[in-house]
Amino acid sequence: MTIFRGDWHSGYDPARHKVGIQCTPLTTQLLHGVGVAHAAKLRGEDTVVLAMCGDGATSEGDFHEALNFAAVFHLPVVFFVQNNKYAISVPLAHQSVAPSLAHKAVGYGMAGERVDGNDVVALLAVLDRAVKLAREGSGRSSWRHTPTGCRHTPTPTMPPATGRTARWSSGWPRIPSAG
Repeated sequence: MTIFRGDWHSGYDPARHKVGIQCTPLTTQLLHGVGVAHAAKLRGEDTVVLAMCGDGATSEGDFHEALNFAAVFHLPVVFFVQNNKYAISVPLAHQSVAPSLAHKAVGYGMAGERVDGNDVVALLAVLDRAVKLAREGSGRSSWRHTPTGCRHTPTPTMPPATGRTARWSSGWPRIPSAG
């Protein structure tokens, strides 16, 4: 809340300049997850960490640092990357040329698996395998959730008026509203 009320940490007075602090931490949670996995390993704990992010996070340096550290130190962490098919402002095709996000795991010597996130049974099976690998000492693994029936929530940086949502989700089945 300190950031929103404006104080010396922001570098300027938001009230005076009528501009709020621009702060969108993206992917930092992966580094924290890797740190927790490292601490658990050093303590000899039987802990497996689940570190989650979206496809846009795979374009961030923190993503690569987290995967690299986890791989080098053989840490018990499972990386869950949800393919939203659109980051905050660009489609996946403008973020990566990898055949799938699961392929990014290969560069770090990790197991990568693609799964339909709407198939709960398949999702749990993939998670069970990943956790088992981590517990057996095989270290880290990476898997991808493909939300084939989800709708994207537009962000303030790219409102629905741009047509992004319709283009992006046109091939997906319609999900009945709960209301």
